[in-house]
Amino acid sequence: MSTVHEDPSRRTTERADATGLDITAIICAFVVAPVGIILGAVSRAQATKRGVGANTLSTLAIVLGSVFTALGILAVVVPIVVFGTMAGNAVSERDRQEACADLSPHVAALTTYGLLTPITGETPPDDAAEFEAQTRAVNEIAEIVLARPREDTIAESAESVRSYSLDVLNGFGFDGPTQLARAALSAEASVGSARGLASAIEGYCGVN
Repeated sequence: MSTVHEDPSRRTTERADATGLDITAIICAFVVAPVGIILGAVSRAQATKRGVGANTLSTLAIVLGSVFTALGILAVVVPIVVFGTMAGNAVSERDRQEACADLSPHVAALTTYGLLTPITGETPPDDAAEFEAQTRAVNEIAEIVLARPREDTIAESAESVRSYSLDVLNGFGFDGPTQLARAALSAEASVGSARGLASAIEGYCGVN
């Protein structure tokens, strides 16, 4: 008695008939997309166990379910990202405006610092005292800048102003030509850094 062997290639080309599970998967793919994916996968697995190819409806349910799931995720994520970015920009702009309201009034003092009383080795005591007072005022401006949130360029400029102005103030009594000559070396750098801070504030705040 001969034994008839089934041809595997013929078996896999057969398609399973549509079942209630396939129809449910299609419906769910439109209504609850992830469920449609799951049911479509279950239907395909059952068809494989029966030795037949998956029904077209189960494959379609998986494809549609995947597409609608992706669209649903995008519909949730994109607005969150967009509105989050807009809110962040609004906060940043408000912070910038508040910072500029505090910083812009100091631009004039930074710009005129050292213009009327430049320090040299022959600066008269009264002028030296005036320059010292201006330097203290500029140092206070630098401290104000560094005490609040600010843009990096402004922070770097303020650090330079604070450093050079302290060099002028620390240990320089402006009592004699030697001390004035030493102070003049730091004074030039202090004035230059103050101009740099003024330019940084103008660029950040749009001060004309």
